[in-house]
Amino acid sequence: MEPQVFVYAVLDALETGLPYMLAFLGVWLVFRIYQDFDLTVGGSFTLGASICAVWIVRGGDPWLALPLAAIGGALAGVLTYVVMYYLNLSLILSSIVVNTALFTINLRLLGVPDVSIIGKRTIVDSFNSALGITQSSQISTILVMGLIAGVVIGLLSLFLLTEAGLALRACGTNKMMARAAGVSPPLMLLLVIMMANGLTGLSGALVVQEQGFVDVMMGASILIFGVTGVLLGEVILWGTGPIRGVLTVVLGTLAYRLLLALAFRVGVEPQDFNALTASVVVFSLLLNLGVTRVVQTRATSSAKAISIAATDASERREVT
Repeated sequence: MEPQVFVYAVLDALETGLPYMLAFLGVWLVFRIYQDFDLTVGGSFTLGASICAVWIVRGGDPWLALPLAAIGGALAGVLTYVVMYYLNLSLILSSIVVNTALFTINLRLLGVPDVSIIGKRTIVDSFNSALGITQSSQISTILVMGLIAGVVIGLLSLFLLTEAGLALRACGTNKMMARAAGVSPPLMLLLVIMMANGLTGLSGALVVQEQGFVDVMMGASILIFGVTGVLLGEVILWGTGPIRGVLTVVLGTLAYRLLLALAFRVGVEPQDFNALTASVVVFSLLLNLGVTRVVQTRATSSAKAISIAATDASERREVT
């Protein structure tokens, strides 16, 4: 592979990966902190993109479209929680119900299956105007998306280190102990679902401004894409902790998008990308399983060694 091809692939990965990174973080919040799946993210991703596209087409400020999209995604998460709580359903089942309803909502919002915002003012155009740049470029897109992603990731990391973030993580680890400490698990679950879908809705708004259009089916595979990024990131950066978890998503997202960019550059057809994604998921799961077994084996060996040493020491004391 020529070095130039790799450089172009890296730029493509940054340009397309940075907007998706926030959606993958939303998937990670539920998938790793609560060990569950929220399928609402598919609909909330499209909802955020649809809100953004309609707002921009009607002449709205592209920067204001971002918080509107995040609020729309968060409200979709609230709806999932309401369905789950009042109908006594699991998170997966309630999210399927809401995600199905969101397809109709998104289609009604758009009016047509897809809407283009090409030629309309976006956050990249606004950024270029502020710097006096006359023509948009890939670098300026990367800078804008990287700046927004960096701010959101920094705020999320700080939140996870606060008392509320600790309570949220505690509920994901052990609900009974968290309740005994005065934390409300239902409230924390509502919070994590809102955050996950708010991040996903914001990601949808960034993606539509990066690619120039929204499609009613664009969020259909966002959950599996997000899980792929998380698993791939855990292969690259193994460990625990909230900050390390956020970093695994960052690295996993960029690595996943780099794989797709390289595949496209070397001639892999786009219709084969789903098969490539499935292969990456299986490969990442196998590696994670292997690393987990190695860690467990070493921990068991260390425990046995400590036990043997303690037994020997006890026998020596008895002899003396």
